[in-house]
Amino acid sequence: MVDSSHAVGNLNAEQFSDNIKADYKIESVIGKGSFASVRRGRNRATGDKVAIKVISKKKMSEEDRVGL
Repeated sequence: MVDSSHAVGNLNAEQFSDNIKADYKIESVIGKGSFASVRRGRNRATGDKVAIKVISKKKMSEEDRVGL
């Protein structure tokens, strides 16, 4: 799981994505849902294995987006 410390400030989706890619090596897909996928990842600094959930807001309803 990606720690929430990356979600600070007023980052837009592109800036947030760049931060994640700098800290984590994003690897293969390990699961998929209707509007998200879970990818295997590795922390670049520590080598720890993580799971990274990638959510497509475009595929979500307005009601689902409000819940984020």
